Amino acid sequence: MTQLLQIQDEETSRAGQEGWSARLASAFSRQGTRLLQSRWWPGIIQVPTLLVFLVIFYAAFFGPADPRRNFATVMSWIVWWPLLAVTYFVFGRIWCAACPMITIGDFLQKHFSFRWKAPNFLKKRYLGAVVLLLAILYQAWVEEVTGASYSPMVTGLILLSFTAGAVISDLLFERHVWCRYLCPLGAWIGVFSMSAIMEVRADRRVCESAKCKGIYCYTGRDGQRGCAWINTPRTMATNRYCSMCGDCFKACPHGSLSLRLRPPTKEVELHRKENFEDALSGVAAIGVVAFQGLVMLDFWHFVRSELKDTALFGSSPLVYGTAIVSMVLASLGLFFLAALVHSRISGEPIRQNLSLFGFAFLPLALMSHISHNLGMMTHQTHLILPSLAGLFGYQVEPDHLSTLLSPTTWHILHAGIILVGAAMTLWLIRRICRVKQEGGCPRYASLPYVGLAVGYTIVFFLILHPEMLLRV
Repeated sequence: MTQLLQIQDEETSRAGQEGWSARLASAFSRQGTRLLQSRWWPGIIQVPTLLVFLVIFYAAFFGPADPRRNFATVMSWIVWWPLLAVTYFVFGRIWCAACPMITIGDFLQKHFSFRWKAPNFLKKRYLGAVVLLLAILYQAWVEEVTGASYSPMVTGLILLSFTAGAVISDLLFERHVWCRYLCPLGAWIGVFSMSAIMEVRADRRVCESAKCKGIYCYTGRDGQRGCAWINTPRTMATNRYCSMCGDCFKACPHGSLSLRLRPPTKEVELHRKENFEDALSGVAAIGVVAFQGLVMLDFWHFVRSELKDTALFGSSPLVYGTAIVSMVLASLGLFFLAALVHSRISGEPIRQNLSLFGFAFLPLALMSHISHNLGMMTHQTHLILPSLAGLFGYQVEPDHLSTLLSPTTWHILHAGIILVGAAMTLWLIRRICRVKQEGGCPRYASLPYVGLAVGYTIVFFLILHPEMLLRV
């Protein structure tokens, strides 16, 4: 205990010697940690979310057929989906703590589950990366093929399918196997959460000084379960599989865990472990985000109308599938080309370059995704009131003038968000190259990646512009 107090005194003294930003971060950490340790967390976000989820379910199957007046389509695609994109950057995977499917699954797991171990094949690194990529592609593909945002019924069926997957998984397995390995939305959130400005981490000095042998943050203690995400929080170094649910905080008897603020580039910057499969997920996300923007353009609908009578591309699933796979392969192909040029200049193995630089493109993909979805939200906020009225059987005409931002303001905001992502990606490329320069790598070796980042940014400016077709 004396050692623990000494560590806390050292941190307090260090915070006092640093500037106001450090003191602010320290204060946030104390309050955030206290919240996650509270017995009310995550219930205070789970209960309201579950109630809204049930209303969405009701509206999807029994509400107005017009998607512009249906609470399920407006809330899911105009409000929740854009705001969810923002939470990736701020809170990481916190949505997974509030997710109603987890709330339902936790109840079933506590009372009815077989509690089998997760299948070993899901834990294999290569297979996990393949499942991750397929989940991301499926999530983007199914939305477009089914026209979910234009159909309350399809929106409800998609939510029902996700709920069924979570329920079946929680009935069969212990912990959150669905959320960790199989959920398409969770895979998408996990990739982007690496660029979040918050993190949950353990202070290993506390773990070592307390001589913790029980690893309670994972195993749990005194009726309090440990990490349901099959993590060992004591050694966790990524946000990808942490929902900030607070279970590890309550299970740890030594107060080792804390919620911290961090630069959004920190996790990628400090990532030194070669992880070829996962690194490509950041580059693949570039292609997926570009696809989501492409299908909202008039140009895409012109192409679809020209192809609809052809034998090969008359099928919507095939056209959309071909488009998304092509854009992902194009983004990966250009990345491989940049890595090949870099390897020729630096003399380093291409696999090593792919592993290190792949994650650097995550911020650009994330901020472009946020820009795209906020654009949809700001142009369709006038549908919120009619959708609420539709719940009670009333009809309210949408006020098309009641948008959140003027077109000029949105143009500026749109450009700014993408440029912030581009700046973070370029900064990460520079940081990685600086480390390599210490090992003798030429400074100009980074130019292929810089050119690629600039090229991707230009593509997003061209595709993700505010004059896109509306989602509902």
